[in-house]
Amino acid sequence: MKTLPSSHWEPLARNVHDTSYLVKGLRSDKEYQFRIKALTDFGNSEPSLPVTVYRKSVPFFPRYEPILTNLNPDSVVLSWQPATLPSHTTHMPSVTYRIEIQDPPERGHWRTYASNVPKTSYHVTNLRPDRDYLFRIRAEADNIMTEPSMPVYLQRRACPPRMPHEEP
Repeated sequence: MKTLPSSHWEPLARNVHDTSYLVKGLRSDKEYQFRIKALTDFGNSEPSLPVTVYRKSVPFFPRYEPILTNLNPDSVVLSWQPATLPSHTTHMPSVTYRIEIQDPPERGHWRTYASNVPKTSYHVTNLRPDRDYLFRIRAEADNIMTEPSMPVYLQRRACPPRMPHEEP
């Protein structure tokens, strides 16, 4: 076995009398190559051609900021570029998106607004027009999340003043 990109082969097991072997302790963020050599009383065979086990496919997500459209006092539509999967991906997991929100001036504290969003746009509701917001998007596939997009800033919107309502 060798852990890529290393060129050093390490013996993994000896005296395996079956045609299969369960390898434990592999990390999902690493790529590995395996090959087999037969060891007999008469000597060793040449190694087989290597088989590569690729790490879990992490979606590639464009770092562009989302686009804001259909601005209303209490809602907005967010849209973004879709995530793509690496070309070596053997199975195509479904990609969903997570929308994160921050209320400035809170620095560093992002909270999830929506998750498992299947499309590349989302109608964000229940916003307050007297507050600023930051939004960013993450892609998810096979329980692996990408780095976030650049945030987009939604500035407080001008709205008609409200008179306090008091009971007489």
